[in-house]
Amino acid sequence: MRCIACAAEMQLVGSEPDQSMLLSGQELRTFQCLACGRSEQTLVFTRNIEEIAGERMLLPSRSRSGPDIRDTLLKAAQRIWQHAGTALRNAVTALRSRPNL
Repeated sequence: MRCIACAAEMQLVGSEPDQSMLLSGQELRTFQCLACGRSEQTLVFTRNIEEIAGERMLLPSRSRSGPDIRDTLLKAAQRIWQHAGTALRNAVTALRSRPNL
């Protein structure tokens, strides 16, 4: 680790487990610059990360008793467009029936 003040290499002078978090696997490391005397503390994750399992995730099978979600969404979209079309036709009819100002 390099010193921010003088860019010299810092030396590790202390290391202790971090007790501030509920999770274990972290260390509080103290570095000191031999050139300018500046010290710095960093929190380091020290736990080994295990390899992710190569197994594929199995998703629950789709229930055949209920309607497919795509069908439900398609029917809802059709109803919305029908309602929008009816509202538009009613608005056009109302505008046409107004007397010219």
